[in-house]
Amino acid sequence: MAQQLSRDQSREPTLHDEPEIPEARHGINSPQWRDRRAIASKALVGVMLGILIIFLADLSYLFGATFKVNDRVSTLNILIVDYNGGPVGEAIANAYKGLQSKQFPSLELQSTDDYPNVSDVKHGVCKADYWGAIYIHKGASARLAAAYDGGAAAEDFNPSDSITYIYNAARYPTVASGYLTSNLQTLLGASRAGYYQTKSGQAALRSINTINAAAVQAYLNPIQGTTEIIQPTNQGSRNLYNTINIIMAILGQFFYVLAINGLFDKFGIHKGMRVRNVWLMRFTAGKIFSMLFAIVVTGYIWAFREDWDITSSQWALNWLTFWLFIVCGGKVQRWSET
Repeated sequence: MAQQLSRDQSREPTLHDEPEIPEARHGINSPQWRDRRAIASKALVGVMLGILIIFLADLSYLFGATFKVNDRVSTLNILIVDYNGGPVGEAIANAYKGLQSKQFPSLELQSTDDYPNVSDVKHGVCKADYWGAIYIHKGASARLAAAYDGGAAAEDFNPSDSITYIYNAARYPTVASGYLTSNLQTLLGASRAGYYQTKSGQAALRSINTINAAAVQAYLNPIQGTTEIIQPTNQGSRNLYNTINIIMAILGQFFYVLAINGLFDKFGIHKGMRVRNVWLMRFTAGKIFSMLFAIVVTGYIWAFREDWDITSSQWALNWLTFWLFIVCGGKVQRWSET
C-alpha cells in the first residue's frame, strides 16, 4: 500500500490528471465568495467589452475599406509619360477628359526628364509609387502620319506600337483585375475617338490615301495598347494571399500561445520553474512553431501556384517573410497579455 502511494506521488503529471476538488462548495452569496464576486464580475465584463471592441474595430475597418469602393477608384494613380509629344498623347488626354470621375483612376502626367527611359517608368510601378503606368512610344505619331500616304509605311504600320500600359498584377490582385485592367482598356478604346478630335486626326481625313486599303485601315484603327504585366498573377487563389492568408497566420500563433499557457499552467511550470527556464522554453518552442507554421503557409501557396512563375529563392524569401511576420505577431500578443 505504501509503495503504491509512493508511486502515485512520484509519477509525472499527465493531461488526464484532474484538479483537486475542494471538500465543500459554497454558493455565490456565501461569505467565501463575497469579496471575490465583484472582482470576478468586473474582470468578466472587462474581457467581454474588450473582445467586442476588438471585433467591432476590426470588422468596421474591413467593411469600411469596401464602403462605396467604386467612388474611390480615383485614388488609384496612373503614371503617364509621353515620349512622342504628338497627337497620340493628345488623344489620351482627350479620352481622359471624358472619363475623369470618382469611378476612374487618376492620370498623372510626368516629364520625360523625370522618366527618361522606359525602364524608369516600369521601376516607378515596381516601387509602388503608382498603381500602373502608360507611356506613348517615341515616333508613334510620325509612323501614323506616314501610314496615311500608303505604300510600305501603311503596310508595316502596327497600331500596337503606339501605347503601352504597365501594372503589377501581384500587388493586390483584386485591384488589378477589378479596377486597373478594365479601366485602362476603356481609356485606350476612348483614345481612338480622342484622336479624331485632334488637329492631326481631322487633317488626316482630308489627306489620307483613300485608294490604299492599308492607309484606310490605319486611320480606322490608329491606336492600340500593348499590355506589360510585371508579375502575372492568374491563379484562382490570388485573392487569398493578402486577405484570409494573413488572418490565418495570426490566428495560428494566437491559438498556439493559448495552448502553451494552458499546458504550462496545467503542469505548474509557470509557478514552479525558474523564470529564466520558463522564458527559454517558451522562446524555443515559439521560434520552432513559427518557423514550421511559415513553412506550412509558404508550402500551400507553392502547391497551388498553378502557372505562377516563381523560383525556389523566392519561395525561401516568402518563407522568411512569413516567419518574421508570425514572430512579430507573437510579440504583439504577448505584450497585449501583459
